[in-house]
Amino acid sequence: MKYCINNLIDYGAVNILINEDFNINKYKDDESMVVIKGTGVSLKNISKIGVELLRKTDSSYYGLLGFEYYPHNNNELIVMICYVEKLFEIYDENMLGNNEKIFVGLTSEYVRGIKNSIEKIKNDMNLFSGKIVINVAAQSLIGTSPHIYSKILYILLRIAKNDKEEYRNNELQDIIINQHLMD
Repeated sequence: MKYCINNLIDYGAVNILINEDFNINKYKDDESMVVIKGTGVSLKNISKIGVELLRKTDSSYYGLLGFEYYPHNNNELIVMICYVEKLFEIYDENMLGNNEKIFVGLTSEYVRGIKNSIEKIKNDMNLFSGKIVINVAAQSLIGTSPHIYSKILYILLRIAKNDKEEYRNNELQDIIINQHLMD
């Protein structure tokens, strides 16, 4: 299911795909892993999820992250973060259009920020158990930051934690607006 949410305060647009793929290549030069305590409950309705976010403030911030989910019933959530050493492939179907070059992949400079965000998030919400592989990402050369990826990760995990195949737009808007807890 694809959701396009526009005109939220501080946001230009948010695209959310649940159990569908962004039209973007998966990538992996290397990977990093985080293991945190899970609830012992596996997701039943979500096998993959992605969020593309354009945040409008003094300048634009852009990022895209997505993961695949693999269930298991132990009491841990394994997070595999795939990353690339060098950006080279252009992602043409991004929400910024041709205004800015958007590159496929997550560079290693953002892996530490994502790991730190996972540590913060695990203290704010009881996360499900299983394995997620973050293997879809896009970034701009100027408007991408660890901060934007922490917001996207929060949104991804909140949606996944709710474990629903379909949402009403206002439910997703609440999750997006309430990600300010990560600031």
